[in-house]
Amino acid sequence: MTIRRGTLRHMDQVRDDAAQAAELRAQERQQGDPIPPAGGVAGKWFRLIAQGPDYNGDVVLGKEWDWEADDFVEGAEEVYIAKPPRLRESYYSAKTINGIRFSVTGENERRSTNTNVGYEHVQNEVIYPPYLNDDDSPPTIIYAIDTDNAGVEIGGTYVTWQDQNVDGRAWQQTRCGA
Repeated sequence: MTIRRGTLRHMDQVRDDAAQAAELRAQERQQGDPIPPAGGVAGKWFRLIAQGPDYNGDVVLGKEWDWEADDFVEGAEEVYIAKPPRLRESYYSAKTINGIRFSVTGENERRSTNTNVGYEHVQNEVIYPPYLNDDDSPPTIIYAIDTDNAGVEIGGTYVTWQDQNVDGRAWQQTRCGA
């Protein structure tokens, strides 16, 4: 069996990309998320009703969602809920982290460009599972805790509700290419 030199080079590049991604994840785990300690506060469930440019890429808008008997009861008050720090637009927007350049390309979408491997490797990513708006089915239900400051400010007021990411949302590659 003959393996071409170009194939071996490509396999080495893919292995290097995977090693750098693993190293970045390890560094992020060591640094920890900048979430203020919650202490003994209790959380609540919310139904996501809106997101997008009107609400900035760091928060979603939700209404309290109570489980009563066999019915769901929705609260009347709309509240801002901060996304987990590593899912926030401000965390990655136009930043370079460990040689990987990030740019926001849409609602819950980003592009990462890695130039550490001797060539430019571009990767498009989305948050998965996605945040689904009010008119989507099934609705997104979020478990959040009330803090003094979730690290996001809207109109001069700190957002106090922090999404605890019980759905395990994370950035997922969609495709490679420019």
